[in-house]
Amino acid sequence: MPGEMATYRIPDWVRNTGPSRDGCVLLDTRASKLFAFNSVAARIFQLLASGKSESAIVSAIASGFGIDRATAQRDLAVFVAHLVELRLLELETYDGTCSRG
Repeated sequence: MPGEMATYRIPDWVRNTGPSRDGCVLLDTRASKLFAFNSVAARIFQLLASGKSESAIVSAIASGFGIDRATAQRDLAVFVAHLVELRLLELETYDGTCSRG
């Protein structure tokens, strides 16, 4: 993970159905692609979109889904990297640079 100085932004071309108990569906309007997320991924995406810090997301996932913090941290790092690669999330670092996958 890039660290606490990174912020995340959902690109304008991404639409979210919103979380449900089963997860959520994202639509990439530029590529006309749908992405289905399970409940854990949907919660992480919701927390990223609301501007929560990585530490806060790890805590929420660990306590909310009954996993240890190390596993939550690893899973978050993998998921964020995948979202950036798919261009469903933009990562802005403390120096103002932006990663768009």
